[in-house]
Amino acid sequence: MTPGPAKAYDRHRVLDRAMMLFWQRGYAATSVRDLRTATGLGSRSLYDDFGNKREVFRAALAHYRERSILPLYEPLRHGASPLAALHEFIDCFAAMDLADRRLGCLVGVGMAETMRDDDPELAAEIAALAVEMRDRIEEALVAASGRGELDPPVAPSELAALLATALQGVHLAARVQPDGDLRADALAAARGLLRVSP
Repeated sequence: MTPGPAKAYDRHRVLDRAMMLFWQRGYAATSVRDLRTATGLGSRSLYDDFGNKREVFRAALAHYRERSILPLYEPLRHGASPLAALHEFIDCFAAMDLADRRLGCLVGVGMAETMRDDDPELAAEIAALAVEMRDRIEEALVAASGRGELDPPVAPSELAALLATALQGVHLAARVQPDGDLRADALAAARGLLRVSP
């Protein structure tokens, strides 16, 4: 059996363009025709490789995680001070360029559109991305507390959940107010929750 012909397009580039389209417009407002136009793929290639719009969105979410989410966790993975790493993590949100800031967060856009009862599998995938952020923050909080760097006002698991949802909200709110007080004050409050032990 001879192998089929090589793909005539760059999958990474296609996912970049699909991701940007979903990120800008959301899932519901993006049509298959929009995807074909943005990616340059014909219907056959799109359906042969992805199946349908939902599967393109799932692939775009995975691509977004690799491109935009995992790099945010780098400060939490390295460095001698977990507390300094947490502050650097928050600083990553503050330092995002204006173009990305105006888009908000693809995960947040997905959360706003996805109902668990309508699509439990997709809802679980989106929720898993939020849980992953909470878990990464919690690991750093536990390490900082263990080293005496931090005197958390609540349990690390609860503070991690609060910080994760606050940062997610900051990211999503930037779609309508990329440079306003809402974003700046929320980031300042997130830093304030990381109190140093006396």
